[in-house]
Amino acid sequence: TTYDLINTVDVRTGKTQLASILASGVSFCLILTSTNDQPAGLTATQSIANLTTIIAALKNVGIVPIIIAEMPRGDSVNTGTRLSGANLPQHIQVYRWILSLQNPYSGVIVADVWPTLAQYDSTFGDAIVGMLYDGLHPGPLAAYYMAQAVIAATNGYVGKSYPLMSSQAD
Repeated sequence: TTYDLINTVDVRTGKTQLASILASGVSFCLILTSTNDQPAGLTATQSIANLTTIIAALKNVGIVPIIIAEMPRGDSVNTGTRLSGANLPQHIQVYRWILSLQNPYSGVIVADVWPTLAQYDSTFGDAIVGMLYDGLHPGPLAAYYMAQAVIAATNGYVGKSYPLMSSQAD
């Protein structure tokens, strides 16, 4: 969860996950963390506050955040990972907030995978069956679509496109 990223200390390093990232010297940080927030009981307000803290900390040390916006969860086969009626609106609120960061002045890169993964006739925020191998974690095709979304979002930012081996078959 976003809470864990900020607060949970790794016993091996004595640092939080966020502190380890801040000290790493990387230029970019790919974030896919808030998808577990609502099932863990965090409200959209708490998720957004945590993401705001994470983004500010990264930007403060010159790390560009690349956020994969909220993804669908569960599907008609893997119903145990679905969002409930109570937390689906919270999940969508966080998704829309992340999308609102997608502008040239935010200093944040946003990759949106919902359009390629979502089962649009679902009332649960489901993914298309087979995209998430267990209803939560990306299978090969979902990972491909996620990579394509990140590449599309970052190409304009970094100014150079690099061909991928997988793009040769497109």
